[in-house]
Amino acid sequence: TLDALKSTNHLISLTAKSHWELEVSQYKQLISAINEIIKISDSCTDERCRERGKQIRLLLDELTILAGNTNQQLVFLNKDGIVLKESGFKSPIAESEYRVYMNVERKASHFSVFPRSDNGQWGIIYNLSQFLNQLTQTIIPIEKQKLDFQWQIVKEGRELLAQSPGESSEDIRITSVFPAYMPSWSLALYKESASITTAFFSASQGIFMYIFLLIVIGLAFGLFFTLQIINKELLFSKMKSDFISTVSHEFKSPLTSIRQMSEMLFNERIKTESRKKEYYGIMLEQSERLSHLIDNILDFSKIEEGEKAFRFEKTSLKELIDRVKSLFQKSIANEGFSVISSIPESLPELVIDKEAIQQVLYNLLDNAYKYSGNSKNIEILVESTRASVKISVKDFGIGIQRVDQHKVFDRFYRGGNELTRSVTGSGIGLTIVKKIVEAHHGTVSLESIPGKGTTFQVTLPIDSKTES
Repeated sequence: TLDALKSTNHLISLTAKSHWELEVSQYKQLISAINEIIKISDSCTDERCRERGKQIRLLLDELTILAGNTNQQLVFLNKDGIVLKESGFKSPIAESEYRVYMNVERKASHFSVFPRSDNGQWGIIYNLSQFLNQLTQTIIPIEKQKLDFQWQIVKEGRELLAQSPGESSEDIRITSVFPAYMPSWSLALYKESASITTAFFSASQGIFMYIFLLIVIGLAFGLFFTLQIINKELLFSKMKSDFISTVSHEFKSPLTSIRQMSEMLFNERIKTESRKKEYYGIMLEQSERLSHLIDNILDFSKIEEGEKAFRFEKTSLKELIDRVKSLFQKSIANEGFSVISSIPESLPELVIDKEAIQQVLYNLLDNAYKYSGNSKNIEILVESTRASVKISVKDFGIGIQRVDQHKVFDRFYRGGNELTRSVTGSGIGLTIVKKIVEAHHGTVSLESIPGKGTTFQVTLPIDSKTES
């Protein structure tokens, strides 16, 4: 239970720091799961558990504040209606920051391009007519009686786009060109025809009005770009929402089982020793399941942050596979599964990270178990050549559709049909498999026939320079 609370603490910290986007229902589900865990910590007799529960409660308060901030941002976005689509423009090829492209229908697309820290680019597409309308109606003052000048917005070639009411004089007092990342427009301010007395009283404050207008326009553009950045971050983090939802469920199920059985044993409701032993076995299975989930989450976090370190040493692969097989069979002892292995006796030793490869094998066996359908058989086949060792884990279950096969190693990805989505899982197990195998300079692949089963193949080199 203490390990589960530590992992929950770490998960909430990641959620608060990463600003993941959640649907309202997903957020409520996450909060419900966290509150359930806090209740468990409150009833725990271990002082460390209660202290960890207090820490989780503080993080929950921080998460609640972040949710409130997000709601304010969403209300602001919905109010102003500024949400730009990220599709519809080609990759820039020119050096100018402001671009105009013509599509096949000879329609112009106007957009600005900005660099990103990863050497990529991001951009903003302009709806010029709507933007110009907003600019002239809400940003630039048009109350003629309060101004002593007229204004015009023109583009290259002196083509008039918009102007203030009334006729403008030819006496230009000031012209300001829009910044390079904006449309190639200019704001021209003209002296209004007025009496000598009016001009005399207005001259002292005219320059301040011009500066004010330019500041307002600059602030408006700054706000506009800020909204786009916020919108982009919200869209980018959406891919993590399913992960939060499924992990919350994965945590809650074993914790609930352990809690219920612990209460029954503590209150001496179970009378027979055989029944007690059965309950202890189930609690051990649920603890192993929870421990495996925690290991996956922690390793995934380290891999994402580039902090995963490997300890390579000579290892007997046969002993390692036998140990993983035994551990996995114990975790599903009550399910009636048969795990058959075929391993050559003369298998060479490999320079690997034992714990990492053990996690790879356990994840593959767990995946085969979850998607086994009506079948109760899993096979492990090991083949050796002069250059490499190939480990195959085969199930005879529901299989994977061809269209989904190239996506199964992507983080947070779940199967595309209702049958596969009904299987519980975090969506990171196979991602961890791929990352660990690649760190060993190996490869992982799959062969699958829908309705007949799936085989995952991990190939590890016998002699290679590994990296930590």
